[in-house]
Amino acid sequence: MMNTVVIWIFIPIGISLVLMLLQRFAKVSTAISLVSSALLVGLAFIMPEDLIIRIGQRQFVFLDSFEIFGRVLSVTKANLSLIAGLYLCVFLWNSVARTFEISQWFNASSMLIAALWVMALAVQPFLYAAVIILLIAIVSIPILSPRGSKAGPGVLRYIIFQAIAMPLILLSSWMLSDIETAPSANALILRAALLILSGFALWLALFPVHTWVPMVTKESHPWPVSFLLVLMQSSLTIFFLYFLEEYSWLRNLPQLWDILRWSGIILIVIASLLLSFQTQIRRVLAYFYLWEMGYALLSIGLAQQGGMSYLQIIFIPRILGYAGLSYNIAKLEQLETDFDGHIDQLSGLFHRYPIICITLITSLLSLTGMPILASFPAKRNIINLLPWSGYGMETWLSLGFLGILMFTFTLIHKLISPPKTEKTIPLLIVTGEDIKSIIFNTILIFLFLLAGTFPSLFTQVFKDILAPFSNIFLLN
Repeated sequence: MMNTVVIWIFIPIGISLVLMLLQRFAKVSTAISLVSSALLVGLAFIMPEDLIIRIGQRQFVFLDSFEIFGRVLSVTKANLSLIAGLYLCVFLWNSVARTFEISQWFNASSMLIAALWVMALAVQPFLYAAVIILLIAIVSIPILSPRGSKAGPGVLRYIIFQAIAMPLILLSSWMLSDIETAPSANALILRAALLILSGFALWLALFPVHTWVPMVTKESHPWPVSFLLVLMQSSLTIFFLYFLEEYSWLRNLPQLWDILRWSGIILIVIASLLLSFQTQIRRVLAYFYLWEMGYALLSIGLAQQGGMSYLQIIFIPRILGYAGLSYNIAKLEQLETDFDGHIDQLSGLFHRYPIICITLITSLLSLTGMPILASFPAKRNIINLLPWSGYGMETWLSLGFLGILMFTFTLIHKLISPPKTEKTIPLLIVTGEDIKSIIFNTILIFLFLLAGTFPSLFTQVFKDILAPFSNIFLLN
């Protein structure tokens, strides 16, 4: 007998503790984190449907639940696609983490954060995940804080918002128990729904409580903050679907779907407009996080017309987009020692770092949803649904695209324009790009094109992500 909870939660937590002890030995720590995360990803993909592995005459049965401190943790086969994605992020981000001057705790913290997200998704009753999500925010402080410095105001605001969200979710859990005994109590239902949606608004950084995201991305290193954002976005979106699956009264509220649709549209428009006037390159990560979260909410809100496949298709493109943006922003900061993050200082950098700049622009265009790039199939699904929504949302979505494109063209113009401090520009000569950076970026560009032209290669791998929510939506 074995237990899936031990494999996906407790063993990774144990590995993270070992990595903390080995943080002075950077190469050893990195090797252990890469091997362990790769094994976890591989095991998640090969785990059989019946959770039984047969080797010769012996068979190993995996139990899917575990009780600890009066709470049940349950990891089933349906959870493994998301779990594989979380540990895939650990592998990807740790593979190049040593390139940058970031927290020496990153290897250990990344494994611990991924394990805690799995725990948050596995705990029953799952409303108690609010406590775990606050714990995730707390353990993220070392990797979000600048090396050798204290946590900035953005990190503190992030912790405060998560701390406020926790009691809102827990209070709603007590109301939910009353609703089950009195399902016709409309006033109680509305109060519980208000508490739940308020808690999720703080978790998901919805407008107008989104302010911590640009603050954190401005004061933290791009590579670890992008890791935190991609895990948070993927996990919380699935976590919200668990709410809708569990509580039929919540998804039967007619106002809910309008709230989700318009919250998504507002977030897309706000993010794109703020981005179009942005002068700090690090904050690009924040506004694309809000942009992607807006699309996630819109896809859920439109799900009554179908289209939930967006969350499945976007899973890998989102990871690739965040990785491409954060890696290349961090590389430019590393290579240009006098660079303070202002976009005007990017002038002429294409001529010195062509591969970095091309990958940076490709990442932007991919997240935007440009044809043949990774996010295009997912964005196309949403666009095709809008005429059927009957709300005239395509006009507002076009405005969102306009803001993103304005910023992208501005950035391209800055990168290819002559630097203000030089009279002449050398031809395309790579002077500062190391071979590891070139290889990493080349692989990213290849994956952007592969995911954009052959999306089924990735969607089939993660086809089970939305399987637990078949009672809510008719999946395409």
